[in-house]
Amino acid sequence: MRPRLVGSDSSGPDAEPERALLEEELGYLFRGRLSARGQRLRGTVPARRARGSGAAEGLTDTIAALRRGQAEAVLIDDPFDLHRRLWVGMTPKQIGLTRYELTDIGIESSWEEPADAALIRAVVGTGAELVVVPHDELPLPDALGALLGYPDAAG
Repeated sequence: MRPRLVGSDSSGPDAEPERALLEEELGYLFRGRLSARGQRLRGTVPARRARGSGAAEGLTDTIAALRRGQAEAVLIDDPFDLHRRLWVGMTPKQIGLTRYELTDIGIESSWEEPADAALIRAVVGTGAELVVVPHDELPLPDALGALLGYPDAAG
């Protein structure tokens, strides 16, 4: 593990001892790093685009894939800045762009949530993997996409 260890000097006159996380330094250290699995998943998007199946791109299609429990991995471009709200129900798969989208499939109890919180809840709750990729390496419509675990007529 020693070769993978990265040190940080948090002492000195500019140190902020009350901060639990050294956010700026951590951001610098993690910027541009993507796990090997994340790199493989990112690399499959162009092939699936070319085939026309196995991937969902954009907010609408990614939400539909999450709702069907079909998303194996959700890819989010960094920076991700989606200023909107989504509708959610009691379970993580109950996610939609509008309340009517959920009532049309029989979900009577729903409420609005910030998009980032609703998406994270759906990703975690459906067992999908979350992969954050630099926008310049894989631009996605609405900065969002999904790799599908199984194809169906809708995706």
